[in-house]
Amino acid sequence: MNPHRDPIETGWQAAQRDLAKARRELEFAPEGIARQRSFDRLLEAERRCTRLVHAWLAKVLELERVTDPQLVLSLDVDGVLEDSRQGFTATGLAGAAALRLLQLGGVAVLLNTARAITEVRERVTAFKLLGGAGEVGAALWDGCFSRNWILLGDRAAAPTPLPGAYARRFLDRDGLTDITFMVAPNHTDFVDRGVDKGVAISQLQQELGLQALPLAAIGDSVCDLPMLKRAAFAFLPAATLPTYIPPRRQRLVRSRYVGDQALWEAACHLVPNVRIQGRVLAAVQSLDFPEWFPLGLRRAPIRLGLFPRMAAALSSTRSLE
Repeated sequence: MNPHRDPIETGWQAAQRDLAKARRELEFAPEGIARQRSFDRLLEAERRCTRLVHAWLAKVLELERVTDPQLVLSLDVDGVLEDSRQGFTATGLAGAAALRLLQLGGVAVLLNTARAITEVRERVTAFKLLGGAGEVGAALWDGCFSRNWILLGDRAAAPTPLPGAYARRFLDRDGLTDITFMVAPNHTDFVDRGVDKGVAISQLQQELGLQALPLAAIGDSVCDLPMLKRAAFAFLPAATLPTYIPPRRQRLVRSRYVGDQALWEAACHLVPNVRIQGRVLAAVQSLDFPEWFPLGLRRAPIRLGLFPRMAAALSSTRSLE
């Protein structure tokens, strides 16, 4: 073995082998509980691929923790920061560049997702973020002091996900009035009625001492509505939440782009400093991608040109409170 070989590349090749093997096993596994072991191996291989991509992007773009934040961005993960077009979920170059721009501009990014809190912790650590909320607002993670909080009530232990057609019948049958459900394309999430992404971001801001800062939010689905409604600045990727009506005095931007390109546009609105944007774009252009890095994640941020600047001066946000 070459002692000078990049450990990320070595890990990537191993993860790809494991991913291919797990997919073959799952394809031929018998129906029922016997498939669980193969499915677990598949998920772990996918997560390893995600971690390696994120580690490389964080390293080359020099992501760092915001020390004196001026604004908070509540950021959805699936469909905004990340997509799964590579066969596993990950952010691409545009998403990582957006995080770097936000960090340089003094914007504290807090993840807000339906994903498990363990996955939130991994992303917060990799991207040098201040914290995040997971499980549709049921759990919080403090990236500064490695603390977590559970916001569930006593009766909110979620059952195994069921198809949407059975979810209401299941809850009504057992009188689980403290729990509701959200139907996703391939599963159903069961959540405590007392928590949501809006409650979570407010609690996380308070725990991190960020409650006095203006809040921005970007999301693309119905479960993002509570956090969007609380924000002074709201961003929606293209063709998402078409019936959303902003609250009074909220500034809303509907992007022309989807996914991490929409996040890049939002970052440019929140950090309108052309010099800082140029610094990030120059860093992106200078990158030399290793052969292993997926082609689909190499898309550079779109050059937006002139557009209305949201939060052109962060000091003006105080007038929105």
